[in-house]
Amino acid sequence: MIGAIVMFTLAGILLIALGLKARSNARKGESRSVRQSPDYIKVPQRPESINKIYDAFSDTAKGASYKINPYEMTCTCPDFVDRRANYKPNDVRRACKHLARFLRNLDVICDEDEFLAELLEESGGRGGVPHFLYQRQIFDTTPVLIGFSPSWSGVKVFSRERQPRDAPKQYTGPVNCTEYDLERRAWTSIDKPYGAREIKRLINNIVR
Repeated sequence: MIGAIVMFTLAGILLIALGLKARSNARKGESRSVRQSPDYIKVPQRPESINKIYDAFSDTAKGASYKINPYEMTCTCPDFVDRRANYKPNDVRRACKHLARFLRNLDVICDEDEFLAELLEESGGRGGVPHFLYQRQIFDTTPVLIGFSPSWSGVKVFSRERQPRDAPKQYTGPVNCTEYDLERRAWTSIDKPYGAREIKRLINNIVR
């Protein structure tokens, strides 16, 4: 009799554990969307003087190199070929780390949009996920980039730091990237962005 009770109890615990795991997996794989369709972030027109082939050395394979054309936004590396080649030529998600590194060194890119320069650093140079969608929002009169992936709970936020001499609701510091987890409803970065509570409301108004 006692053995039957123990077996029944163990079976119940196992079923509960399997149910919790299934719900967790469902959350991880759930599709997310935004309330407003975001536009992809565009890379400005590149000068025709760079419409040629350059060698870009591999960071991981010693002695290996790839061929890039920063004007056409093409690269022969596996990341570009497998994950980025189908995006439009002026879509920032097309930039693998080799293209991103080249573009960041162009004054026409960094001088025009510091947010774009930091986005290139994050999405290309640090092995970022290429299928992130971004929306430009305004927080206290200052632009903010909010990016999400339909298949991932993380949200990337590009925002400016506040400087001691900044006027109220105006931030002129460098652009930083922080991350917010939709499942945990918490910031996962060590440093939260300035105005984290208000930016969190922006995220919840966009992503569902």
